Amino acid sequence: MSAPHRIFSPLLISLLAAYIFFGCATAPKTVEPEPEAIPETSLEEETYRGVSYYAATGDPSAAISAFERAKREAPEDPETRVLYSSLLLAVGQFDEAESELEAVLKENPENINALYNLSLVQGARGENKNRESTLEEILNIDAGEPRANASLGELYLERREYRKAKESFRRSLESDPDSFVARLGYGNALRRTEDYQESVEQFNEAARIDPDYSFVYADRARSKLRLGNPKGAEEDLTRAIEALPDHYWHYIDRGKVRLIDLAKSSLALEDFDRAVEINPELFYAYVYRGGILIDLGRYAEALKDLEFVISRRPDYYPVYPDLGMLYVLAERYREARRFYRMSSEQDQENPGFKLMVGALYFVEGDAEKGTEYFRGIVNTFPRDSGAYHVARTFVEPGYEGTALRKLKEEEQPLLKSQMFFYLGMFYMAHDMSALGETLLMETADANILSLRETRLAREFLKRRGVIE
Repeated sequence: MSAPHRIFSPLLISLLAAYIFFGCATAPKTVEPEPEAIPETSLEEETYRGVSYYAATGDPSAAISAFERAKREAPEDPETRVLYSSLLLAVGQFDEAESELEAVLKENPENINALYNLSLVQGARGENKNRESTLEEILNIDAGEPRANASLGELYLERREYRKAKESFRRSLESDPDSFVARLGYGNALRRTEDYQESVEQFNEAARIDPDYSFVYADRARSKLRLGNPKGAEEDLTRAIEALPDHYWHYIDRGKVRLIDLAKSSLALEDFDRAVEINPELFYAYVYRGGILIDLGRYAEALKDLEFVISRRPDYYPVYPDLGMLYVLAERYREARRFYRMSSEQDQENPGFKLMVGALYFVEGDAEKGTEYFRGIVNTFPRDSGAYHVARTFVEPGYEGTALRKLKEEEQPLLKSQMFFYLGMFYMAHDMSALGETLLMETADANILSLRETRLAREFLKRRGVIE
């Protein structure tokens, strides 16, 4: 669904308001993202297909002129005034629209069309409490009114009151089974309560009602992914892109789905490239593109992408470890230490971040600072841990033999591979290259792809001519 209420575009409000009189309802809303799924995105508000000629051609001023003529011919007709308020909404003249509606409601407080238009004014202003009261007032007059039920369901969905949202959407569909907004909202409420199969069925119905609305397919893709159907999710996102080819978030979502299949990383890269073309100022595409570029060994390009991310969001800590690694590969060690330090602050469980900070002092030839650093952190590690033994090696001359023996006894392959890497760095920094290369080879051969140390070990060995 779409983002929390904001001031709608004039065309959107025009079409929304016209919908009052031609059987439509308000545009769907989005809710906050759920990290484990395809993240919800700041989806654009729906632009409904125009029923009115002037609205469809994007000329609300001409529409206002037409209704001004109608108003002159029937100045006291309440429906003319309500329809005129719709067009004032279309051009963002909220105060004028409200004045027209207040005049109608003064004569007839139960004019449902006027009340519904008033709820649109309140929604456009972000006055959701007032909007909710107005919608409830409509339902006190007519409990089955489909537009009011659908709009109320949207508000509940926004607030994550999913049970109430489903009830409101169901009531709307009982009165109007072809209500697109209620069908789409109901599908999303079901998805939020993990009823993915039923949500797909509701999205199918929504797509039948309006096959040109791209976000139906984006929402259905999320449910299909949760049902273990990434192929179907990708197909839906492709349909979303065909319906709205310049929408940034559709490419982000499809690229992420494509990343599930490693064979499709080049296609995912194309999606993130396209997203950058559409909006080069948003940083999300750079995050994912940077990750693919790292996998492709295009480190300079990846570094440029992730530096852009940090320039836009300095607190975006998920990229800190990759930035640290890329700075190491670029031999920009001061910057690498900075990001490894920050990574350690964010993730206390990964001992590699602390160890790399100290090891880089030795790489730069500053053994004094490196020793001082390791002396300060050695006792922060449990004494039976590999990290303790590695850190102690950098502090205590001659301890490396004991450390190596302890590491060989490590039962966890990931920790063993990671600690071999840092012990290898110790040997390299102390002119024992053969031993260092042997330990780096241990890390490289373990091939634990989730370890950045695996990539670093391979790159170090390549640069030394040990492997190709």
